[in-house]
Amino acid sequence: TNTAQTAAQTGTPVKLTDPAPPTKAEPQKELPIEQHVMASEYSSVTLTTAGARLLAAEIAKPEQYQAEGDLLDAFPKDSAHYPFGLGFTQNSIALRRGLVWAFVAAESTKAGETYTKVTYRHSDPGGRFEIDKVYTLDKERPYMLDLTVVVKNKLPQGVIADALALDITGYLDPSEEKSVLDMRPGGLESICRLEDDLERELFDSVENPLVFDEEPVTWGAVDKRYFLFAAIPEKSATKCVMERVDEDYLQTRIVSAEFSVPPGGAHSMKYSLFVGPKDHDRLTEVGYGLEESVDYGVLTFLCIPLRWALVLFHGWLGNWGLAII
Repeated sequence: TNTAQTAAQTGTPVKLTDPAPPTKAEPQKELPIEQHVMASEYSSVTLTTAGARLLAAEIAKPEQYQAEGDLLDAFPKDSAHYPFGLGFTQNSIALRRGLVWAFVAAESTKAGETYTKVTYRHSDPGGRFEIDKVYTLDKERPYMLDLTVVVKNKLPQGVIADALALDITGYLDPSEEKSVLDMRPGGLESICRLEDDLERELFDSVENPLVFDEEPVTWGAVDKRYFLFAAIPEKSATKCVMERVDEDYLQTRIVSAEFSVPPGGAHSMKYSLFVGPKDHDRLTEVGYGLEESVDYGVLTFLCIPLRWALVLFHGWLGNWGLAII
């Protein structure tokens, strides 16, 4: 109580590990694990209250990708690292592992059997803060979702300060074996797009965390050969970290600038999420240089015009085999 009062007078942040203010904490309820589907003509994603993250993703259009099925099917069913997990880096707000969020039906929108907006909420048992994760289907851009994270200060006195981190995570199935013909079966890769550069590392190359914080971060992603999971913050992030977690996961973490929330106030952070195939034209439409996730290697100067010619001939002939010939 004294800490909160002093903080209110001096304007200094409250660390939430300090004693809680004199508010009556509601007893924690055991929340159910629920799933909610968002779908467009191009794809469908399944969200879960377990971590308020993606649980499944399937491509509906074009047909060539349908054979892949669920893009997250390789993840262990009890995984704690499905994409787009949330974290805080300054130790003021802590989200325990395995946290189940509440589904807020009154602030979600359903269209038929699927949703166009899904709101998940975590309320601090001590009544100190509340966090919303709001997913909205982007009706204009294929394979896109909008994510808004809202941190609300419920303290009667005292400022809450921290820095928000969003984790894009991929899983490399250890049972996938390499061969002479295919040295990178999963091709799992971490990408950090900085203001003036692009950094990318394969799973095996990330032995220790790699931190990029010398220039603004435009977006971060995890790439699995033909598909991409990317997060584009509305405002440039300050740090991008590549790291292997729990042995078989590769994580790209984008950390935003520190925020400060006064009593009764709120802080919002918005992201555009891409979950789909690495189609050069679609990625170009999204912008932000997202098409750079397609790595043509050292022969980029030849591959780009060849690809353009192939697409042109396919448009005329309607058959990739004939286009290649």
